[in-house]
Amino acid sequence: MQSSVRDNGPDTVLEDGVPQAGAIAPLLRRHQFTVLAAGAVLLAVVMALGWYAYQRQRTQLQNTLHEQGQLTQQALEMRLDMVRKHVAGMRYAMERSLRWPVLADSSFLDRVQQRNLSPLRDAPWERLPIELVRETGSLQLDPDAALDGPTLRRDLGAVSAMLPAVVALHTSTPTLWSSYYLDAAQRWRLAYPPQGRDERLQASASTDMRGALHNLWPGSAIAPQALTRAATEAQRTSVWTPPFASSKGLGMALLAPVMNGPEQVGVVGTDVGLDLLDYVLVQHAPSLGRALVVNADGLVLGDSGGALTKATAPLRLADVVPDAGTPWREGATDPAWQRLTLRGADLFLLLHQPPASLRSAALGALTPYAALSLVLLAALGGLVVWQSRHYTQPALQLVQYQQQLEQSPQRKAPPAPPLWAPWFTQVAQAARERHTLLDATLRHARQQQGAQDAHQAALDQSATALTRAQAQLQSCQQQLVRAERMAALGPIVAKGTQALTPLLAQAQQTAASLHSQNELLQQGLLHGASLTELQRDAAALDQVTLALTQQLQAMAPLLAGLRQASTDPLREVPRAFRLHDLANQVMAQLPAAARREGIHIANGIARELELHTRASACGQVLGQLLAQTVAQAFTGRSEGIIRLSAKSSRLEDGTDVLVLQVHDTGASHPAVLPEHTQRALVQGALGGRLDHHAEDGANVCSLHLAQHLDAVTSAPPATPAEPQAPALPELPTA
Repeated sequence: MQSSVRDNGPDTVLEDGVPQAGAIAPLLRRHQFTVLAAGAVLLAVVMALGWYAYQRQRTQLQNTLHEQGQLTQQALEMRLDMVRKHVAGMRYAMERSLRWPVLADSSFLDRVQQRNLSPLRDAPWERLPIELVRETGSLQLDPDAALDGPTLRRDLGAVSAMLPAVVALHTSTPTLWSSYYLDAAQRWRLAYPPQGRDERLQASASTDMRGALHNLWPGSAIAPQALTRAATEAQRTSVWTPPFASSKGLGMALLAPVMNGPEQVGVVGTDVGLDLLDYVLVQHAPSLGRALVVNADGLVLGDSGGALTKATAPLRLADVVPDAGTPWREGATDPAWQRLTLRGADLFLLLHQPPASLRSAALGALTPYAALSLVLLAALGGLVVWQSRHYTQPALQLVQYQQQLEQSPQRKAPPAPPLWAPWFTQVAQAARERHTLLDATLRHARQQQGAQDAHQAALDQSATALTRAQAQLQSCQQQLVRAERMAALGPIVAKGTQALTPLLAQAQQTAASLHSQNELLQQGLLHGASLTELQRDAAALDQVTLALTQQLQAMAPLLAGLRQASTDPLREVPRAFRLHDLANQVMAQLPAAARREGIHIANGIARELELHTRASACGQVLGQLLAQTVAQAFTGRSEGIIRLSAKSSRLEDGTDVLVLQVHDTGASHPAVLPEHTQRALVQGALGGRLDHHAEDGANVCSLHLAQHLDAVTSAPPATPAEPQAPALPELPTA
């Protein structure tokens, strides 16, 4: 069986009347582009939301690490405050005993002398009983130094005051290595817990006691007297020494000067192990990165990473964290470090969070959300593909098939899924029915076209007559509106309006009848009326048009009479208006001869001031005053100021009078109005008067007007006879 192939267009290829895949290619490409664009927008939104979630998670992680650092800072400050309070208590107890010797406990010296049975200066401390040594510690003397016996007894008595608190704290705090008092000249030292002579010599790497007292921390070059003296000058109560190495490990000391008046008699201090800080850092280790404690020189005093556990010498920050720089200094801007200052000491808590670790932690926290987003995107992509195959492509084929049916209603439907088969059948049936109805409509339209062409000439002629009549009616209405908007013209306007009203009503009625006849004629043309009926309607339309023209001609003489009467200012009816607005209108309409660049006209009349008089006459008088002022008062001058003002007053007879004044700074005489203007407008139309005077070196022209013209007792001049309205002709009936 051979198949016939036809080409019905550039995008349509039919085989046996069935559209092939190439027919819907443009629509399919447009749909694919739309889906891809929507997918790109959705992907951009997902990426933007992901970036926002990542930044938020990173900020939240940084805030969490900062809060952990603050908790670690508080724990460190508690430990350091405990040591600081211990040293401060030792200093206070000794200074109190030195300041008030009578309050010192002398039983300590008495017990020592009784047990030793020899003078205190020559007594070897090791001869004391063990229980007494455990209570008093060990006294280490320089045998070659010259000691004053009374001074030594005084200082030992003061030292005994701090021993009970020292013994109690050392019993409960194992991280405190030793608490001691050192003479200012480093000639003797009392330390607790007790330390034998051989043990002291070994710890100081010395051969005699003199060297042991001057080398308390071997290899550290720490001068306790110089440190405490510098702390006193800086108004500090205590000072921390740099870290040092000992047989017990790495440690540091807190020293405080002991003063007897202005004199420094010695130093009290305590040695603590760096385990005191290491324990806190390990216990409060941050969840990311590491925490370190350094002093002002960058020496590490504690590390949550355990770098000091096996260290035998003090370490610098660069030894623990390479390329660390100096984050403990003021003004450091490295984002990988957070700096927290410990209270009461030149020690700093540093939190190190590498950017890579922080980024990895933030991304790790977002892994579930990323997986969920990928699953949702994959599901959405699969749904789009399934929807395209089962709905979009059949819908595009249906649209294409509907367009093909417009050209050939007998075309076969393409193969479609069962869900879409009824739609293809319904579209084909509707196209065939629409094609049959269209053929019938075209035949009827051709029949009606002949009748419409025959009567089109008559319709055009009637429309031209109607347009001409409507134009004449609109011109008459505009003339009537202009006549009504003029200043009130008294009884003539009232009578003229009374006479024009029925004429205008009749004209409008005739125009409505004309419009009805026109509509009847148009309906006859549309419904195929006979030629006789159309001629009868056209004759009636001409008759109505003639009647409308006669009525408009009858209104013309009356409108001319109204226009002639409007020139008399005495015919204007008084009305209330704002004087400020009238002055603005007059200033805007001044002739070109009354306007000069250097002469400024200012309106100083109050906005709320109202006047009840003839507005047109008042405006003419004010305009002539301004023009005459510019022409007469400023003769030979190019600069000046004209100011308008108004004030109200009451006369003795109870009449409210408003005085309109024109002030000018001209050097010549003030403006003078012509005699006929004063008599006709100022006195006749406004019932006022005009005077001139000088005030503060300026010319003032005052116009006295009654605020309510009806209250003026003097009657205006006799008005001329009113023109009679012409008789109106009878209107013909349509």
